[in-house]
Amino acid sequence: MKCPKCKKKMDWKEGLLNDGIRDFTVGRYYCIPCRLNMKMTESLSIKEGRSLSKEFEGISVMDKRIRSLPVAVQIGLLRERQKTLKK
Repeated sequence: MKCPKCKKKMDWKEGLLNDGIRDFTVGRYYCIPCRLNMKMTESLSIKEGRSLSKEFEGISVMDKRIRSLPVAVQIGLLRERQKTLKK
């Protein structure tokens, strides 16, 4: 993503501080020279988990293959499963 002001590539900040605790389910793009922050979005790990959910269809969430993934990826996997169950 490019900065709308200076047109340079914006950096990604994974996990934001919230009441002194870092929340790794969200992230944001930011530009240091322009001091511009974009709105918070899902972290890259959450998005990875959402895309992996199709590969793990029919497998229990307590399976070792899923539990060995990072926590944020697991959350993304669960969010995608919940979304498909609501439909």
